[in-house]
Amino acid sequence: MTDADGGAGVLSAAIGMGVFLAFLFLAMQVCFGLYATAALRGTLADAAARAARGEPTPDRIAAVEDEARTSLGVMGRRPTTVIDLRVVDEDGDGRGDVVAGHAAAVPPRLMPPGLGGALGFDHVTADVRVRVERTR
Repeated sequence: MTDADGGAGVLSAAIGMGVFLAFLFLAMQVCFGLYATAALRGTLADAAARAARGEPTPDRIAAVEDEARTSLGVMGRRPTTVIDLRVVDEDGDGRGDVVAGHAAAVPPRLMPPGLGGALGFDHVTADVRVRVERTR
């Protein structure tokens, strides 16, 4: 090895480390996106099931929506997180038969929005429909 070869591996090692870290952050962003999607879907399904027990009143639905936002933690406290539950009359008898819900959130990110958005996890959504359970 001559003096001209000294430090030749530093540049390739730095580039290799940069590529490794990029793939590592990409994998972690995918994991965060999948976790956020699962948490949002599970929270919305639980909230709709709780709202569908008994008679779903507007006050009760609002309380269940607030509990659902709280259970999402930091993601639920963001102003971009939306949890919307409503009662739908499917058979036209004037009473609500189904609790329909929609939720949307922006998951935590490690990568810049341009790269994280390419993965499809820049904004996650979920929809659910649960029949109202009435005692006779």
